[in-house]
Amino acid sequence: MKNTANNSEALIEDKDQKIKMLEHAIQAMSRKYDILSKATNDAIWDWDIQTDLIEWNHGLYTIYGHDENNILKQVWIDKLHPLDKQEVLDGINEAIRAHKLNWSAIYRYRCSNGSYKYTYDRAYIVYENETPTRMIGAMQDIDERMVALQEVEKLSLVASKTENLVIITDASENIEWVNEAFVKKTGYTLQEVIGKTPRFLQGLETDREALARINIAISRGESCTEEVLNYTKSGKKFWLKMNINPVFNEYNKIHKFVAVETDITVQKEYQIEIISIALELSNLIENANAVIIGVDENGLVNEWNKQATVVTGYTNHELIGKKITDFVVGSARQAIVEKYIQHVLNGNTIDLKEFEIINRKGKHDILLLSATPRKNTKGKIVGLIAVGQDITELTDYRHSLEKKVFERTQELNKLLEKEKELAALKSQFASTVSHEFRTPLATIQLAANYIQNYKTRLTDDEVGTKINVVLRQVEHMTNLLEDVLTISRAEGNKIQIAKTPIVISEFFETLKEEVARSNNETHTVNLTFDLLEPVIKTDPKLLRNIFINLLTNAIKFSPEKEFVYVSILQDDKGLNVTVKDGGIGIPPDDVKNVFEPFYRATNVMVIKGTGLGLSIVKKAVDLLDGKIHMTSKIGEGTEFSVTIPTV
Repeated sequence: MKNTANNSEALIEDKDQKIKMLEHAIQAMSRKYDILSKATNDAIWDWDIQTDLIEWNHGLYTIYGHDENNILKQVWIDKLHPLDKQEVLDGINEAIRAHKLNWSAIYRYRCSNGSYKYTYDRAYIVYENETPTRMIGAMQDIDERMVALQEVEKLSLVASKTENLVIITDASENIEWVNEAFVKKTGYTLQEVIGKTPRFLQGLETDREALARINIAISRGESCTEEVLNYTKSGKKFWLKMNINPVFNEYNKIHKFVAVETDITVQKEYQIEIISIALELSNLIENANAVIIGVDENGLVNEWNKQATVVTGYTNHELIGKKITDFVVGSARQAIVEKYIQHVLNGNTIDLKEFEIINRKGKHDILLLSATPRKNTKGKIVGLIAVGQDITELTDYRHSLEKKVFERTQELNKLLEKEKELAALKSQFASTVSHEFRTPLATIQLAANYIQNYKTRLTDDEVGTKINVVLRQVEHMTNLLEDVLTISRAEGNKIQIAKTPIVISEFFETLKEEVARSNNETHTVNLTFDLLEPVIKTDPKLLRNIFINLLTNAIKFSPEKEFVYVSILQDDKGLNVTVKDGGIGIPPDDVKNVFEPFYRATNVMVIKGTGLGLSIVKKAVDLLDGKIHMTSKIGEGTEFSVTIPTV
């Protein structure tokens, strides 16, 4: 019994000891819980499900401003946001029904001032015999985070829908997110670019200086804006105007970078094209084969090309920023030139006006200038541009040409007078030819009528005589026609030269007899020869025309004389034919015209002729590359000398 009692006492003491140890442990845990509760900013709560009472730490006051330590569950429920209440309660009930150990929810909880804060609430559910007895949890203030998240969601929505490219990177510039516009423009998907830096879009033609400026700004944590050439996945070039901004965390350290990029490809290509055109225009102006001078609104030179330097001798370094009137304009003309400059600056133009300038060497040159106002993009006149050509030589040439034109006009006036004379001669020729044809035709008709009327009474000799008259008149008409045709062919360059060998003496003796017969042997032709060789090679038809016309004229225009003298002389220069008569001669005023077609001297009076003989002679001599010379005196006669080359 005693041992049993001792054992019981020992057990009791052991149990008490364990209870004390447990109480100490609970007290220690309570102290730790109390310390932990005070250390956290969360609102820690303990809900006794059986009594429906919730116990709170100081967090309820710190976060929401409620000075309550113990409240009923319904009080807590009443402070839930109306739009969140049912969802929260359904969540708790579902967790208990499913015997879950943990529950969490995000909802809005009303503060003492009536506002709501976003709250992240999570709890542990305690069960005894599968019956829930307690829920211990903590309410965390996530209001700022949720507001920021909502802002991010809004920004993300805007970024995803904007036409601008949006890139978000971490602090090391590794891509975390890109929007749909980025994917559409570059051809890369989000999965393909995550973890890469935006530099993978750049290539050989990307401006390295622009990239260096971006790197400097990023390293300093500064915002920057640059225009950068990039490449799509397919290698196509495109331009972006990049606006890069750093995002800092609560410790003022760079957390991310956000780049909003605008596609400026069209504008940039247009800008590049405009720059290219401007460069081409500048190069054209600089190298143009014309003097190009620009003057600003103050009258100072701002454009001076190479040709301006060539013409004036002054370089653009000497003239830029200076007044042009101080250099290439004489003092006497400075005011006039400045007046013209102001005239253009007032919005007027100058077209093709001659200006006298003085070059560096002091020489006076002439520029033919046109000037027009130069305007800026707003239409305001900011200067003028003048384009000109050095026409000094042309001016000299013009003066020379004007002189020649004057001289030529004088010549043309003379030719006009000559043409009038020629017209008169042609009229005279028509009259003469009609007369020349009418006379033989009348003679032929008279002879033919006589034969027809008296043929039965005429002897053979009388008929023969009449027929000879007809034949002589036909021959006369034939010769007349031949003269006209010869002149026509000569003026139309239709006479072909055909040189053949001829025996000189026989040729001229035959022609002498022919002319003598045709003129009824009224004159004695004294023909002499002085030859080196008996045969020459020439065109017999042209030589015949020359000799027959000269000899016929000599006989015709010395009607009361007996002799005509002809000499045929051959030397190393060729064959010289001289025909001399002692007839009426040619008046001095007529000498210059005797070789013109249809011209007849004023003293021929009733002597028949067409005025074609000497013209035929001259053209024949020219065709044979010969020369003709004439001397004549009134009442003493005329001498013609013709030289025909035989080599």
